[in-house]
Amino acid sequence: MIDQTYFDLRMTYQQFGQKLTISISELAKFWSISTKQVKRRLRAYEEQKLLHYYPGQGRGHLTQIIFQSSFRDEVIMGMKQAIVTEDTITIFYLLKLSVPASWLASFRGNLPNFLGIQTYSENKRVLRQLATRPITTLDSVQVAIRREYQLVLQLGDTLVQFDEGLKAGLAHHWQSNNDATVWTFYLRKEVRFHNGETMTAVDVKRTFERVRNEVGGIVLATC
Repeated sequence: MIDQTYFDLRMTYQQFGQKLTISISELAKFWSISTKQVKRRLRAYEEQKLLHYYPGQGRGHLTQIIFQSSFRDEVIMGMKQAIVTEDTITIFYLLKLSVPASWLASFRGNLPNFLGIQTYSENKRVLRQLATRPITTLDSVQVAIRREYQLVLQLGDTLVQFDEGLKAGLAHHWQSNNDATVWTFYLRKEVRFHNGETMTAVDVKRTFERVRNEVGGIVLATC
């Protein structure tokens, strides 16, 4: 994982290129740390061969920092390493940086496959998606935000689906009585939960009961 504190510094002062002349007090304000901590951090970056640090000599003299590599090269190298190590936090961080699109253009073809659904074995699939706000719930009964609703749809199926009209889901067929007060759903066979157990009409009934108890206004159907 990259040092985001270091990358924040480079991002903020990238207009100065690889040579930055700045006061220790300004860096202290930027990082919200003490001047002593700034000096300690710069020395640590120098030991990591990220930069050369030349302290200002005397009161009022500015510090000079010379970065070892261009910011573009560091962003590209950071992305390469993040993809190899499957470091999604770094990938998302780098994608949000305000840098020219051409810097990461060579990675655009790989990222959709990396961030989408990947099958590692018959029993394990991984879905990675970029989220810019906290996820409050993935409970299908509680979701009220479209983003969370879309994530829930990636984790399970519904009895029916809506796409320009009702379509079969876990129920392959359904019907109602003449006054539409009783609905009967015919379930697909051999549908299994994530734990391997087979779905039954009892499971569907319990879901309806939970929705009725927590949300209200639901009349039980038959399966």
